Amino acid sequence: MSVDYKTLKAKLRKFSFQYLKVSEEPVEMLEYLEEEYPEVIEAVRNPDLLAAALVYIYVKQEGLGGRGGITGKMIGEYFGVSAAAISQKVFDIEYIFEEIDDDIFALAHEVEDDEMTEEFIDKDRYEVTEEYWNFLESKKADDPQKSIVELKKMITKDPDFYDPYIILYEYYIDEGNTKQAFETMQKGYSRAMKRLAPQGIFPDRLPWGYMENRHIIRMLFNTATMLWATGMTLNALSILMQLLYSNHDDNIGARYAIVALLEGYETYEDFEKQFDVGSGLDAVMLDDWFWANALKHKEFIGWWLESAEEM
Repeated sequence: MSVDYKTLKAKLRKFSFQYLKVSEEPVEMLEYLEEEYPEVIEAVRNPDLLAAALVYIYVKQEGLGGRGGITGKMIGEYFGVSAAAISQKVFDIEYIFEEIDDDIFALAHEVEDDEMTEEFIDKDRYEVTEEYWNFLESKKADDPQKSIVELKKMITKDPDFYDPYIILYEYYIDEGNTKQAFETMQKGYSRAMKRLAPQGIFPDRLPWGYMENRHIIRMLFNTATMLWATGMTLNALSILMQLLYSNHDDNIGARYAIVALLEGYETYEDFEKQFDVGSGLDAVMLDDWFWANALKHKEFIGWWLESAEEM
């Protein structure tokens, strides 16, 4: 099905006129897709669904959703598509616009570097990172015993690249070896914290915008969810708060975990189940749930809610 850009742009502009203060950003997002990712456009079967997904991504980026704001349900009703369908489409294309955000963040960092507070950026670990991703795509990853051996080798090669600890933990859990699993994550977390906070002071900024930092952020987040599952909720909450304070954009989703923990879910996995649509989490439902519950916990997350309104 060919996309009628004239009609689609008109719909985006009409929605923008009514709800987005005549912002041209959703139309520019469509034009960016057309120019840089034509294969995405060619695969479109429902142009209205694409338009709804672009609007939702923009609303999310600008902090215009949530309680009293523009909801996924409202966007779906406007474009005649379901909120679940929007969520799936967002899941399919949001990474494209995250790449743009990362580029903008890097440029802003260059401009404002002198004004930055203490910031941590890890070194490039290209060689072991490539080895790790090649392993995940190999047949060895289907064999638990071979996988454990390979992951241990990677950890020996670079003990401060933390993604292998996380996957090794999962293999041990699948085997029922909870003691070894816990010790593996503890070791990775301990090494990460010694690098991040050698004097006991967590960095003011640990930005996701730098690819080099992502394995560290994943390590901290997964340690928090592990501690949460074992009943160490205060320890888990402390780590999640550190992640959110050091990266207000919250690409890892620490804010959702914080509110879910405070709402009494026994594990992060239990919390995620309600938003699982098979191919990932329903982003629309997740965001609506967050804004419906976050205001109950202002003493922990009120500062972030205020900063989100200013973004």
